[in-house]
Amino acid sequence: MAVSAPPRGAVKPGLLPPIITAAPVAATTRLVEARDQFDRQFIELALARAGGRRARTARELGLSRQGLLKMMARLGIASS
Repeated sequence: MAVSAPPRGAVKPGLLPPIITAAPVAATTRLVEARDQFDRQFIELALARAGGRRARTARELGLSRQGLLKMMARLGIASS
């Protein structure tokens, strides 16, 4: 991106990589379902970063361990 950007001025959207410009497509039109989908992905990514350690994940997300477990159960995330 830095190589193809103009020496001065703004970087045009066409020069940005797809990971930045691609908007996620909502699989639903209901707010509660979209929020659950976001929460599920957010928690799954946090769990992956923490190597599956729930206490560390909860701390990273600013939740209690029990709060994280309740959210995981509500969202259908396996607690293995």
